Parts: sequence; C-alpha cells; structure tokens
Amino acid sequence: MDTTFLESAREEILAEAWDGAAASSRYATAGGGEVGRRLEVLFDALVDAGRTNDVHAIVEYARTVARVRFAAGYGLGDVQVAVNALEEATWKCVLAQVPPEEAAEALRVVSTVLGLAKDALAQEYVRLACEARAPAVDVAALAGGAAAG
Repeated sequence: MDTTFLESAREEILAEAWDGAAASSRYATAGGGEVGRRLEVLFDALVDAGRTNDVHAIVEYARTVARVRFAAGYGLGDVQVAVNALEEATWKCVLAQVPPEEAAEALRVVSTVLGLAKDALAQEYVRLACEARAPAVDVAALAGGAAAG
C-alpha cells in the first residue's frame, strides 16, 4: 500500500489518537510524553506494515507490549485503548482526506494490520494470565482443616 497519506497525516492522526487514549484513566496517569511515544511507535509499525505488506514486526511489537503491560499490572482493556484510539483516528483521517476510490483499500490495510496487532496482544495476555494463575485450591484439604478445628 502507498503509505504517503499516512506519513503526511502523522501529526494529525497521533494528536487524535492521543485524545482518544487520554480518555482512559491509565493513560491519563502515564504521562503525555510516554503515551505519545508509545503511540508513535505503534503508528510507525502500522505504516511499516502497510508499506512492506509484512505484519510480523507489528505482531511481535504487540506481544512485547502485552508482556510489559501485563507485568506492570495493566488490564487488557487498558492496553487495547491505545490501539483502538489509533485505529479510530486513522479511520477519521482517511475518510476525511483520502479520495473514495482509494479509501477502501487504505481502511482495509489499517483494519487488517491493527486487527492482527490487537489479536496478538489479546492472545499474549491470555497466555500470560493462564501462566500466572495460582495453583488450584485443594477443597478437600480446606474442608478437612475446618472439620479438625
């Protein structure tokens, strides 16, 4: 895909995405500079995937974000806020500025790339949550302890 439009609308898209992400309490407390940097990295990964038709880098980035944010105590919904905000901001820009005959392809690429990133993010979160689960409670031992007491 020709990513010239995305690259030229970078600041507008990032500003709109920041506004969307800032609505989340987690992002409001993270600090504007850090959230802005994270959105920039995600945007650059989107543009790169669109330009090269290769989603491996953005998928791996999403998995890395999942691991880091999971370890920091962020919920999956909190992290998806940023990806959703970037997707919505990009859609708005495309629909407002790209000729209709080109908009469908741009939206397809944006939705596909960010959809794969969200999927990888969610899968990694689920994997981490399953690994972090406490061992099952031995109900028989609990009942036996209560009866003995």
